[in-house]
Amino acid sequence: MKSLFALLLITTPAFAEVWPLDAVSPSLIVHGIAKPAAGVAGQSLVLNGDSIIELKDSSALAADGGFTVSVWFNPYALEGSQQMIVGKNRYALNQRQWGVILEPDGRLKAYLHQGSWST
Repeated sequence: MKSLFALLLITTPAFAEVWPLDAVSPSLIVHGIAKPAAGVAGQSLVLNGDSIIELKDSSALAADGGFTVSVWFNPYALEGSQQMIVGKNRYALNQRQWGVILEPDGRLKAYLHQGSWST
């Protein structure tokens, strides 16, 4: 699946930050390929289905409470595989918390891990 990503917004009671995802910036870690391309308004990043964009120092975000995440995306070349759109997981430490996933049938599904996965 190829996707266009335009915006990532994370807010907590004392913190609000916006990452426009219109270019690879120093606040991002790109695993794989993320190329700038034309978006609906301005630029966006295009991922190839195998890439991940990670926020630097993101483990400190919302460590002490609730938060809100917004992401704008456009999956324009579905290839029938499950793709993470946004999530909070540290796979190397086996810490999985939540995710919004595009399923192979093209539908979005939210996952929450509290002892086991719920959808």
